[in-house]
Amino acid sequence: MSDLLLHVVDAHSEHRDGVIDEVNRVLDEIGAEKIHRIEVFNKIDLLEDRQPRVDRDESGKPVRIWLSAQTGSGIDGLLNALAELLAPAKLKKICYLNPDQGEIRAKLFTCAKIIDEHINDSGGSNLIIEIDNKHLGLLRTVKTEEVQ
Repeated sequence: MSDLLLHVVDAHSEHRDGVIDEVNRVLDEIGAEKIHRIEVFNKIDLLEDRQPRVDRDESGKPVRIWLSAQTGSGIDGLLNALAELLAPAKLKKICYLNPDQGEIRAKLFTCAKIIDEHINDSGGSNLIIEIDNKHLGLLRTVKTEEVQ
């Protein structure tokens, strides 16, 4: 990914939704609608029951990160998301898919190089894949191992 925009939002502000809408409108007006955006919701330490987390889109890319710059909580999620999106390296992995993970299997066939596949005893798939870091979010619910 070559272009990335971080939009830092005051998560505690009562006007945050309006500010987000206005920033998005301006970005669209200047032709930045195709740039991948991550909304960084800061100040979660001021919200009740808000834990740090990374929200992802349907393809697994990080789109929203909840953190507190004051306490440092969630900063690791931001750094990991940036590394995931900006690192050009491909990884080789063994993925152990359950029979009910057919949707993930189908997505892997569109965004990863499938090197080998075997059906396991439980009816799932064992895939050896080569995948870009930017698609690693697809594997968050899959048991995997690194391949050397």
